Order: sequence, then C-alpha cells, then structure tokens
Amino acid sequence: MKASSLEEFERISINATGPGTVESHMRPLEEVTAGTYEVTMLYGAPGAYAVSVSIDSHKMKHVVVNVTAPTPREAVMPGVAQPSVRFEHSMVEFDGDYFVFGGAAKDKTYLNELWKLDMGEVPVEARYSYRTPVR
Repeated sequence: MKASSLEEFERISINATGPGTVESHMRPLEEVTAGTYEVTMLYGAPGAYAVSVSIDSHKMKHVVVNVTAPTPREAVMPGVAQPSVRFEHSMVEFDGDYFVFGGAAKDKTYLNELWKLDMGEVPVEARYSYRTPVR
C-alpha cells in the first residue's frame, strides 16, 4: 500500500449504533482501484442500525440497516444431494469445491455433518451466490 493510500485509509471512520454491538473491518482494495475499500460489518442483534461513513469527521454517507434474526435457508440445486436446512454453519472453498460443516437445524439442535459440493458437477444456473455489493 502506498503512503498516500495509508493516509487516506486512516482518515475514514465508520460508526454504527443500534440495539447490539457492531464490529467493522475495512481493508483497501488497491488491486481493484486506488481509493476503493471493502467493509465487513458484524451486527450483534436484530434491529435497526444507523451507519455513518465519515472522512476527517465530515459525514459522507448515512444509511439505516435493518438486521433480522438468522433464519435457516434452503439451498436449491436440482439433481444434487443437498444438506438439510441450517444456519450458524461453517463453509469454506478449497480447489473449487465447497465444504459445509455443522450448524444448527430449524429446531436449534446442532449438526455434526460434513458436506462437499463439487461445483464442477453443478450447472452454472444452479449455483448460489450470496455476496452482494452495497453502493
């Protein structure tokens, strides 16, 4: 990271207030475009959170984020064996395959299963994408 980028990075602050604790992590995406940053926010409880982005104490953007409680979601992939609906699980990608471990079922019992999804066998239109950019 260049010194000028580091100085800019240190001038940016993100503040969030709401019913629970909030953690935010920001990193520069210099490989995309100078001055572009990725922000990850972890909200501690459901509810409305006021989020502000400031540069040198000047508010640049203010949004309200409505956070809902985690709910199990079913991944629908026709023709592929799939794990039961779950939440609070771990998932990693390794060499193009996805591994899902554990989690909690709808009745909140913990699961100890390990599932492997070989994306080479799943048609492109059946693949699931969860990452969404916020503008």
